[in-house]
Amino acid sequence: MKLMSLIELQLCLDLPETILSQELLSWFASQNQAKVHRDEFTFAGQKTYCFSAHLNEIDSMTGFGRSQDELTSAVKACAEAVERKVCQDFFKSNSALSLQLFEEGYKKVIRLNDNPQPIPYSFHNSNGWAVGFSANAAIERAKREALERHLLLLTFIKEGWSGFYEISKVVIEDIEFTSLVSKYSLAGYSAGVGIAKSNKFKGVSFGYLCDKTELIETSSKWEQVFYEAYDYLRIRSHLENYQPASKDTISQELHYFLEHDFNETFSLQAQSISIAESFCTNLAVIDLAKSWGLEFPFFAAVVHGGDLLPLYFKNSLSHKDEMVLTNKLALNHVHNSIPERHPIL
Repeated sequence: MKLMSLIELQLCLDLPETILSQELLSWFASQNQAKVHRDEFTFAGQKTYCFSAHLNEIDSMTGFGRSQDELTSAVKACAEAVERKVCQDFFKSNSALSLQLFEEGYKKVIRLNDNPQPIPYSFHNSNGWAVGFSANAAIERAKREALERHLLLLTFIKEGWSGFYEISKVVIEDIEFTSLVSKYSLAGYSAGVGIAKSNKFKGVSFGYLCDKTELIETSSKWEQVFYEAYDYLRIRSHLENYQPASKDTISQELHYFLEHDFNETFSLQAQSISIAESFCTNLAVIDLAKSWGLEFPFFAAVVHGGDLLPLYFKNSLSHKDEMVLTNKLALNHVHNSIPERHPIL
C-alpha cells in the first residue's frame, strides 16, 4: 500500500470535495464480493433509510449508513465499507504514519513525521479512519473522529460520567434520548455522547459526535448520533438470545452496555474547560484512485497518536501499549488507573 508523500498531498490538499455518489456506488456494485443490504424504519413520523455494505464476508468490515435520504444512506454505507477495507490492508502492511498534523486556531499544518512508526497492534481498530472525495475532506473527518474519541476517553477515565453535562432529555415513542457533552475541549473542539434507553433492555446504546465548541450543543450532527443509538436498539430488539462473536470486541462491549443496568446521573451545569489551544498527531493519507485504479477521486486518511489518546480495550492491551496509554494520560494530568471497560465504542 503506497502512502501519499508530503509533496503529493500538498498538490491536491486545497482541491474542493465534489460528492460523486453514482461513481462510488457503481464501482462498489462491480466488485466481486460486494453486497449491499437495504432497510428502513419510521420513527417519530420520519422515514429513515439504513444500508449495510460489505466488500467481503468479514462482519467487522461492514459499513453502515443511515439517513432520511436514500442515496446519502447508501453512499455512507459503501464509503464506510471501503474505509474498513483500507484500514485492514494498512494494518497488514504494517505501514508507518509518515506525516504529522498540527492544528491551532482551526488552521492545519501538515509536515513530515521525523519518527514515523506503525500503529501498535493493541490499537488496531477503525478509530481515526475516514474516506472522502478529496484529500482534505478525508483528513478532516479522520481528525474529528480521533479528537472525538480522545476527548470522550479522557473525560470518562478522569471523571466517569460526572465529567459530562446534560443538555437535553426527550422521550420519543418510549425511547428516552439523553444528550451529553464533555466538559473538556481541545483546540476549540468538543465532543458529545447520545444515550438511548428502551424498556426492552436493562441498559443503553450510544452514539457520538465532535464539533466546534461553540456549535456542539446545537450541532446538526446530533441527528446522526440518535440514528446510531436508536438503530442498535431496533436491530437488537428483533434478535432473540443474541451473542456477539467472541473476537469482535466492540460488539461485545455494545452487548454488555445494553444488557446491564445503567442508572447514571449527569451534571446539569454546562462547563467548558480547554485542555490546550493546539495539538499534534500522526497522519497518513492514501490516494485510492491511484492505489485501486478508480476512475474518480477518492482518498483515505488515518489520524493516530501524538497528543491524542488512541481508542483502546483493556483486555487486548499489551503491557507495552498499556504503558504508552498510561504515559499519554499522565501528560494530560490524568493519573487514574485505566478502567476495565469504557462506553466509548
